[in-house]
Amino acid sequence: LFLQLPLLEDKLQAELPAGARVVSGRFPLPTWQPVAVVGEGLDRVWAYDIHRGGPAGQAVPGPGSASVLGTPGSQTG
Repeated sequence: LFLQLPLLEDKLQAELPAGARVVSGRFPLPTWQPVAVVGEGLDRVWAYDIHRGGPAGQAVPGPGSASVLGTPGSQTG
């Protein structure tokens, strides 16, 4: 599974529209920076916002990012 995560990052970046939010449970995406992290251990989840114009394969918080799991940029838990 871990070897497939970079391929998943590429697919998500290519196919999701700007402004989409990706939520990952159990495994963080290895090269993306989360906008929120919630929970502990097996219950931890990571949220990423998709933005165009950044380096390929990167999801970074942007202005006006809606918060689903917490304040954008916050890492709790």
